[in-house]
Amino acid sequence: MGSRIRDWFRDRRQSAKFDKLVNYKGRDVPMNPKIYGNNLSTVSIPHSFVLEGGGMGDYINWCSAIKYIAENYTHVDGRVFCSGLFLEVAEHLFEKYPGWKVAHRDEINRVHESGAGMCSPKRGSQLLNACGSHLLDLGFHYYICINPPPKEYNKLVEIDFEGPWKWPELNPKANYCVFTPGSTTEAREMPVHGFNELVRYAISKGLTPVFLGKAELSENYQAKFLNYNLNCGVDLRERTTILEAVQIMRGAKFVIGLDNGLLHMAGTTNVPVIFGHNITSIEHRELRRSKGLTINITASEETLPCIGCQSKVRFVSKHDFRFCLFKDNQDLNKRCIYHLFKNNSKPWKDAIDQCLVDGQQFMDIEKSIAVRI
Repeated sequence: MGSRIRDWFRDRRQSAKFDKLVNYKGRDVPMNPKIYGNNLSTVSIPHSFVLEGGGMGDYINWCSAIKYIAENYTHVDGRVFCSGLFLEVAEHLFEKYPGWKVAHRDEINRVHESGAGMCSPKRGSQLLNACGSHLLDLGFHYYICINPPPKEYNKLVEIDFEGPWKWPELNPKANYCVFTPGSTTEAREMPVHGFNELVRYAISKGLTPVFLGKAELSENYQAKFLNYNLNCGVDLRERTTILEAVQIMRGAKFVIGLDNGLLHMAGTTNVPVIFGHNITSIEHRELRRSKGLTINITASEETLPCIGCQSKVRFVSKHDFRFCLFKDNQDLNKRCIYHLFKNNSKPWKDAIDQCLVDGQQFMDIEKSIAVRI
């Protein structure tokens, strides 16, 4: 036994003459294949990361985990696959990393290397979802199995896209605000009276309302627009890409809406955001970002016990959270939404006032406020 241990230490000393190098964080790191195996002595390892099974808000949160991989495991050559609408965002974020590629999900069979690893929500456990967790945490579970996320990556990626200004009816230097009227679920539709009242209030503050959104988002998500009054502002629905929408939102006095993907995209900038929460809790959907003012509006459990139902209800057979738990009860259906916009939408108006007064001082630092009605 003693001779075998001595032989092992002798081999370790001799193996100091490494015959392979791996580039890690910009440094040539010696990697001994006798100890670590031939697979880890490879300079680059292809691995695929698939964005599927979610919406725009899911994907932009999950991108933080993929960014962490790209910047900390530089021997990995990433292959990011996503839908057509989000494709330009993934290209903007990941094609800057050496060896990384971005392609449409339809190209998986052509681009994905045989034998390479693959991380995908649909190819993992179907029980793993964000009903009871934050979207960003879920991304780290899906793609690298880390919990909690590393502190410096526990936030939305930042997007600095600056393209040509294509909308002559909107002066980029004007005082404008962005409304996000689209909703992918009935349970998160802003009521018409509340939406219209906030538009009127924004105009009274000297702001030009801008309306952003798209109806066709992905194969899983289609947005619906209720009969809102959009004639009193600049209607840019269906006229921007996602990156162009981010560019417009960055210059706004604030972005406002009820738990939707564009609000999460706004979180990649430092624009003030007024974020309404009803079926999910603030803790599970708040914008994690390094700078910018976020005002989260929700109800308190004391006044509305069912608030945050998706975040806390479990083992309810066959319920689809795209609809209210009480959808068959006319008196209770979507009660949480009407509660958020009671008193002529006063909490939302107060949030608009706060953004106009305090928004500028949080351009370089993060500030998150919870308003519970």
